[in-house]
Amino acid sequence: MSEIVIDSSRFNKRIKKLLDSWKDSKNEFSKFEDLDAIILLPGDQKDEEPYTKTKALQNWLFGYEFPRTLMVFTKTTLYFAASSKKAQILEGIKPQGELKIKVFKVGKLPKENEPILESILENISKLKSTPKIGKFLKEKPQGKFVDEWENCIKKINFRAEDIDISPGVGAVLSLRDSNEMESVRFACDVSSKIMSEYFIDTMADFVGSGVDITHDQFSEKIGDALWDPKVRRKAKIPEKATEDDTEWCFNPIVQSGGAYNLSVSAVSDEQNLHPGVIICSLGIRYQTYCSVIARTFLIDSNKDQEKNYLFLIKLQKHVLSCIKPDVQFSKVYNDAVQYIEEKRPDLRDHFVKNIGFVTGIEFRDSTFVLSPKCKEVVKEGMVICSSLGFQKLVNPKPDNSKNKNYALLVSDNVIVKSDGCEEDKNENSKSQKNGSRDNDKKGSNGRTSTRKSAVLASKFRSENAEEEESQLAKRRKHQKELAEKLNSEGIRRFAAQEGDGDAQEQHALKKFESYKRETALPREVGRLKIVVDERADSIILPINGLAVPFHISTLKNISKNDEGDYIYLRLNFVSPGMGTSKKDNLSIADPESSFVRSLTYRSTDVVHLTNVFQTVSNLKKDQAKRELEKAQMADIVQQDKLQEIRGSRPTRLNDVFVRPGPDNKRVPGNLEIHRNGLRYLHPLKHENRIEATDASFDETGNRKRRYRYGDEDELEAEQEERIRRDRLDKEFKSFAEKISVESNHVIEMDVPFYEAGFYGVPFRSRVLLQPTVDCLVHLSDTPFFVVSISEIELAHLERVQFGLKNFDIVLVFKNYKKTPIHINTVPMEQVDDVKEWLDSVNIPFTEGPVNLNWTQIMKTINEDPVGFFEDGGWSFLQESSDNETGDSDNEESEFEISEEELEMSSEASDESEFDSESSSGSDESVSEGEDWDELEKKAKQYDERNTGVHHEENEGRSRGAQRVNRGGSSKRMRR
Repeated sequence: MSEIVIDSSRFNKRIKKLLDSWKDSKNEFSKFEDLDAIILLPGDQKDEEPYTKTKALQNWLFGYEFPRTLMVFTKTTLYFAASSKKAQILEGIKPQGELKIKVFKVGKLPKENEPILESILENISKLKSTPKIGKFLKEKPQGKFVDEWENCIKKINFRAEDIDISPGVGAVLSLRDSNEMESVRFACDVSSKIMSEYFIDTMADFVGSGVDITHDQFSEKIGDALWDPKVRRKAKIPEKATEDDTEWCFNPIVQSGGAYNLSVSAVSDEQNLHPGVIICSLGIRYQTYCSVIARTFLIDSNKDQEKNYLFLIKLQKHVLSCIKPDVQFSKVYNDAVQYIEEKRPDLRDHFVKNIGFVTGIEFRDSTFVLSPKCKEVVKEGMVICSSLGFQKLVNPKPDNSKNKNYALLVSDNVIVKSDGCEEDKNENSKSQKNGSRDNDKKGSNGRTSTRKSAVLASKFRSENAEEEESQLAKRRKHQKELAEKLNSEGIRRFAAQEGDGDAQEQHALKKFESYKRETALPREVGRLKIVVDERADSIILPINGLAVPFHISTLKNISKNDEGDYIYLRLNFVSPGMGTSKKDNLSIADPESSFVRSLTYRSTDVVHLTNVFQTVSNLKKDQAKRELEKAQMADIVQQDKLQEIRGSRPTRLNDVFVRPGPDNKRVPGNLEIHRNGLRYLHPLKHENRIEATDASFDETGNRKRRYRYGDEDELEAEQEERIRRDRLDKEFKSFAEKISVESNHVIEMDVPFYEAGFYGVPFRSRVLLQPTVDCLVHLSDTPFFVVSISEIELAHLERVQFGLKNFDIVLVFKNYKKTPIHINTVPMEQVDDVKEWLDSVNIPFTEGPVNLNWTQIMKTINEDPVGFFEDGGWSFLQESSDNETGDSDNEESEFEISEEELEMSSEASDESEFDSESSSGSDESVSEGEDWDELEKKAKQYDERNTGVHHEENEGRSRGAQRVNRGGSSKRMRR
């Protein structure tokens, strides 16, 4: 017990969360009434009660359980009465704010403890004559210390009103923080690995070999497998899953042979494992946080059973889509029932009575259950065990009596997020239908038809055009929604920040200090000469017979000038009104003080002042270098010391190179996975080693090449190169997956989508930019390019117009202080691909024909962001987005016709209706880029000169000629 240390920061954070919920009784999610105190007194430990609200609250607050310890909480003070060892641990808590903690040490004799307990009761009585006390009324603790407490209450005739706080504490504990989520994910990961890597194979072996084993024996074998080194290596269970913090939530449950119980209280019976329908439920508890996984395995199943099982998988997907924040638990259940009644009404009577519950430190919180009567509300941050099943099903074609009745069950943990829920499970352990050991790892819910057709889905151009138009319409609608959402969020975001925006722009003045006292000045100053003290980064100048030090940071620049026998040294200092840049810091915090702007010294000692000039110049350079390094290191995160894996060889990726490469010869090294990071080993002993990738291929000729002519040898070399690359890709991917597993999925490896990539120039060279799930990256060559999608607010496509081969992309960040990123020279052929990708990741985009001055745009926005969004926000960019948001009825205005062609069409209209010559055009009819208004003006002037022809009629004919010439060279105005 003496080695136990409570994390004070975590305790203060969580006790504040509890007290805030207690004090804020008006909060819709708060379940506390107007309590005066909360009393917790767990009795002696009982193995038959592994989960209680008291234990859950203690683990949540302290990280440990404290049996036989009295805990009394008021809104300002926490009282603890415990044995000396436990009291010593509790005394180590350092409370924050106004919260007080009082710890009392109790002994073994009741007479010694009686005054302590009476004093705690007296403090409670001072709150109110008949205080309201919060307790877990369903718990009945027993033990010697509990009896002492009850006797003391009777002795002083303490009267209070007891109120059950189980719903209130459950509500607080139901919302997980990031650290708790990591523990939940790890527990789920271990559970899935035991299911997929041990249970399935072991179960298939028993069924295939015909060995008799009872359900409870099988359950015991599963429980022991968690600590079997062979099983742990095969399942790749991380080493941090130790016996100190990893245990089973409940004994694994195995059921088969017609007798099934789908409740959480089920146990494995003594019946033998029977091939047919086998259900396994198990769960790992890591750092007191629980996980659940249940799977149904069908062996030699018929079509009716498969049909029911596949419907259960569809039902699970539907239920997961219904679990969203602010939705009542009862509504989720009722939606599931409605889905069954619509799709499979014959299964309604077989559906389970509840389909899940909130889980965490306490395995099952009875307050939050997915049942038809629960009116609680789903909240973001909850972890819910989704457990769906059908029971008492009848097999229409049983091969024996034990297969006549069966049940189906699928359970998983889901994490509730702002946009719905995330299924926290391993894909390799999904619900499965197994007929033999060879195919026992094929997910039945992933079954698809293997039949393929050589006939295209669309055979006509009109059908393809309609499909493209439909996709374009969807994209337009989605972009319109994103634009509206962006503008509304901008108004809300900056309206909340209005009034304190100027504070962010104020330039922080820095104060410098050369010496703390006069005795610290160097000895040379007594000669009243200019002295440069490099250790103090200062220059000491003689002014009116006094030695005055100036820090090098206050010096703007220094100049030297020789005139005859004299040398002049001029020093310019940083002062207001000198046009200094924002990066310069004034040496005095009060800008209204008197400043020394410049000093000029004349001397005949040319050597001394030259040395001063050189030394000061070097000091300024060194200072600028230090400031640059400091700025570059500002966002560097201090990393923990690497914890190496001792006693065994770590997972290693051999023959890899670092980028950017070293200045000397490139030598491959090894990359190792350790407990909390990666380590790159540079093999200095292999200094003269030839690279394996180069030595494997002989370009000068070998035995095979001597007797071959033509392209056979080149084809073989290309084939070997492809095989080598595939092998390297697989090896690298496997190593990346191991990193994810070893980090408990804290680090997830992201593979770029090569098909969605596009070429552009983000820096100085043309590179391939590839989207990933979260980023847009180029990682092949330096400088690397990485932009997080979550940081992008808007994408604007520039120079998008007909006739140009390339366009540019401008990525505007949500942080308007950051300069937008430009990606230039993107091929016009990829404009639709870029738009499709931006739309798929919910990034609103606009387009225009010209490049914009983004420096001025962002400056204007930062000056008044609220006014910017009130005036329409980014809608000014959408006005030029004709291709994406324009009306298709105005397509005719995208083309122009030259004046000569207009005259030809007008003259020809007197003889025939749109003669073929009027539509043919010539090389001389290419437009010079006049806009439509100018052409309309010229046509009107021509009509006025040409009597007898009505203007509107001639205008219609000119438009007709324009439509005829659409396929010619007059398309230059199209954007």
